[in-house]
Amino acid sequence: GTYRMRPKQAFEFLTQVMYNRRNKMDPLWNTVLMGGYGKPCGEDYPAQNDHLYKEEPFLGMVDMHGTQLVDHILTTGIGQYMALPLLREATREVERLKQHKLPDTLNTTQGIQLLCDVMRVLSLRTSRCSNRIQIGKVSANGAELSAPFR
Repeated sequence: GTYRMRPKQAFEFLTQVMYNRRNKMDPLWNTVLMGGYGKPCGEDYPAQNDHLYKEEPFLGMVDMHGTQLVDHILTTGIGQYMALPLLREATREVERLKQHKLPDTLNTTQGIQLLCDVMRVLSLRTSRCSNRIQIGKVSANGAELSAPFR
């Protein structure tokens, strides 16, 4: 059969590429967000028990140094300073984690509205960006990317 790389495996590969390039003093000057939907993998998930695991969302970020971060909300650039707090507030992350619960999930409509609001804030705070955005969505049905809009 055909082997399909899972999101976590692809992310680990990308992390190693970025780290190795850094060690060669020739880094790739990027910060990459990778999202996917698939079964978990790794030492904690033996392959013989693969049928026991359900598919789950994955979101990871790796920077030019090979530093990786996996979380349910990630941003890059100026978004790390201005957008991340707004996104965390919308999901009540701090409040929910203090109660040992997962952050609230937003439906697609709420998520798109929140992202439009956050992008508006970012575009008003920096002069180096466009007011045209695209929104991507990753689910069990695959990945979708919207047409650019204002």
